[in-house]
Amino acid sequence: MTLESTATTTATTTQYKQYDYNTLTTQFTFIEQFEIPMVKDNCVTRLKHKDTGLTLVLHQSPGPKCQASIVVPTQAFNDMGLPHTLEHLVFTGCDEIPFRDFMEILPNRCFSAPSNAYTSEDHTCYQIESVGPDGILNYLPIYLKYILRPTLKDSDFVTEVYHMDSKGKDQGVVLCEMQARENSIEDLNEYHLNQNLLKGSGYQYSFGGLTAEIAKLDNQMVRDYHGQFYHPEFMTILIQGSLDIPKLLDVLDKVSFTNSPFYKTIQQKEKKFVPWSEPIPPFTGTMSKVINYPCASEETGQVTIAWRGPSIKDLFTIQALSVFIRYLHDHSSSPLNQRFVNKSTPLANNVIGCLHEIKECKLMIEFSGVPKDYKEKKEQQDKEKESNKMDLDKKDKQEAKDEEEGKDEENEKEDEGEDDDDDDEEDDEEDDEEDDEEGDEEEDDDEEEEDEEDQDEGDYNLLNSLSLYNRLIKLLKSIQTNGFKQGEMIKLIEKEKTKIFEGFEEDPLGTVFGTMLSDIVFPSNDPSIHIDIKSRFDSIAILDQLLEKDDQFWFDLIQEWFIDRPYLELVFVPNIKLAEENEQKMIEKVKERCDRLGESGMKQVEQFIKQSIENNKTFPSEYYQKLPAIPDIKNIPMIDSKVTMLYPATKENPHLFPIQKVIVNSNFVSVYLFFYFHHIPDHLRMYIPLFQILLYEVDIFIKNEKEGQEGEFINYKQVASKIAEEIVSIDTSTGYGNTLFACSSSEIFKMFASCK
Repeated sequence: MTLESTATTTATTTQYKQYDYNTLTTQFTFIEQFEIPMVKDNCVTRLKHKDTGLTLVLHQSPGPKCQASIVVPTQAFNDMGLPHTLEHLVFTGCDEIPFRDFMEILPNRCFSAPSNAYTSEDHTCYQIESVGPDGILNYLPIYLKYILRPTLKDSDFVTEVYHMDSKGKDQGVVLCEMQARENSIEDLNEYHLNQNLLKGSGYQYSFGGLTAEIAKLDNQMVRDYHGQFYHPEFMTILIQGSLDIPKLLDVLDKVSFTNSPFYKTIQQKEKKFVPWSEPIPPFTGTMSKVINYPCASEETGQVTIAWRGPSIKDLFTIQALSVFIRYLHDHSSSPLNQRFVNKSTPLANNVIGCLHEIKECKLMIEFSGVPKDYKEKKEQQDKEKESNKMDLDKKDKQEAKDEEEGKDEENEKEDEGEDDDDDDEEDDEEDDEEDDEEGDEEEDDDEEEEDEEDQDEGDYNLLNSLSLYNRLIKLLKSIQTNGFKQGEMIKLIEKEKTKIFEGFEEDPLGTVFGTMLSDIVFPSNDPSIHIDIKSRFDSIAILDQLLEKDDQFWFDLIQEWFIDRPYLELVFVPNIKLAEENEQKMIEKVKERCDRLGESGMKQVEQFIKQSIENNKTFPSEYYQKLPAIPDIKNIPMIDSKVTMLYPATKENPHLFPIQKVIVNSNFVSVYLFFYFHHIPDHLRMYIPLFQILLYEVDIFIKNEKEGQEGEFINYKQVASKIAEEIVSIDTSTGYGNTLFACSSSEIFKMFASCK
């Protein structure tokens, strides 16, 4: 049975409420207000706290979901992971409510998801979301107390960050988190990338922390870090959703935006520290590094090639590079996939390009699943190809010989006097020869295309320095030489515009947050100058400018940012022995500790941990009085929609499956197809994830309904290009969503597509 669901547009709109901020009695001063040009009924207002300089950004957006994000610019000065450690400890309690459990119960009283936070290279963000605005009003004041005035107790540091257990092993939530990931290829790639490409800046350090350095931390360091960075003047609060602005400002006016309790007064002669105010030293020297990393298998490695990109303020260049990177790897027929992945002997199982927006952007192209035995595979393929060619030559010669002998026998039997018949036969032979020549030409074209796909010049050891870099540069130069297909970049830019509109429609709160984030983290050093955050929403105008650019503009972009620019190449070579050595070192470290401390020392450690856990007990019953009242569900704004069910085999729906039609306020038409596959045998179920991956990237055959007529065969490249051109988003999943190659008991296979 199949269920098809469609979504179409309607004219329903919701107008946000407008306010005269000059007439509102509040501690916040109005700075600017503007409507977001890409989406209806969305308005952004920026204000500043009169006493502390804290920035408040209000994003009015229709719908039930509300969100608050508190952004603190943070910077690492070593590999101890202080930004990340502090993020964890903030949730353990504040001066007024010194208990972790209170923050875990609070969301349930506010129609909210559990509070969330993340640490990035240059900022820490604390987020809460709720259904309806009342939940945010109740949640936010208490959340701000935890962030601005945390207790940061020693006992919390022991359990949350680092301690040694009674068996001599390293423990602690932060340490175990980083221990599980610091030797992963993803974390090693990021660490070495930042350490070399952004040397001399705060980006060069591990903001999450290296386990060996985390073990050197103490709680006073964390307190000092809070005192240095967690000041209201550095912070920005972004609140989004259907907001009652006067009510919200009234709630925030009652919050005490004071400096950190661990703040140390700066002497007059001392220079005030401002996060990320110093320029990042330029990257001038090209560099290639081979890095061995511990792993369970030595079959594949990874290669990352990176360049320093434009300043975060250079919006035009950032947008242009984003478009070009999408061109390089957008789908299976894109240049990077065709050159490195979709080959009979792939050079990688995946290639992606990205532009990472930090103070000085990073341009990266990552080759993952790079085969270590590519040389052997390629040499074997070349031998097989040569052998097949020799066999084909022999076959052609034999067929030609047989054909010649057949013609001689036929000529002997012919009547020399029948000139007309001879002429007809000669004409037929000429036609046959022409047909054979045309067929040979088609075969030659196919062979030539196949040869071109499998052709690979360069160092066959792909995990050598410059092996993949040289191939990449050659590909980029070939783009400069051969140019683009007619109208290709125009279609791509139009697709980019559509994706922006889709982002604002699917997740307006997340998209607006991501768009404004860079100006929140990197404001002007001059407090009298207010950055015009509206310029961050000029993407469509920039894309319209790019539509006017000719091919030479893109060739110059390639030359400036990829070919002429100093690059960093990181080659990650898998090493099983390294993993075994690390494990052995850990065993020896634990044994040395136990021997050094002895039985009595380990008992003291055990008692110390028990005492720390006891100190972190749950909050007393009298603190329940501090929990806010549950909001009224009637105040939640709902999304207008009209749902119609079309049952099968009816006048409205002649098909044999039901159709559900949903009318919503949208610029896109979306289709969901649900297939039940409970009947699939168990021995075939293991192939479902593979089918899920390949579904939109294989050759297809369209059967002709007319009897006796052949159908149409479409190459996978054409399929991928057509999908990329006409479809905005496309997806498949087991159930309503799944992780590939993960166990699942779902009996539904979902296909999804949307178009403008």
